Amino acid sequence: MALPPPETPLYNHPLPDIERWLVSQGCVQDKTELHCWRIERPDWNAELCLDIDQLTVRYFNFKTNTPFF
Repeated sequence: MALPPPETPLYNHPLPDIERWLVSQGCVQDKTELHCWRIERPDWNAELCLDIDQLTVRYFNFKTNTPFF
């Protein structure tokens, strides 16, 4: 899938393309809050919520002995 250049604002990406990218990264869409997605990794879990004017990311179960950078 071809993505727009990195400097392209998120709101200029077509929603179906964003959703396909999220699925390709292993994200699962919330069944009741369709604008929210969940992802699980070995060292962390996250919830991503896409709103009209913002993207909110909340991390859960982050293992502190893992380097952050």
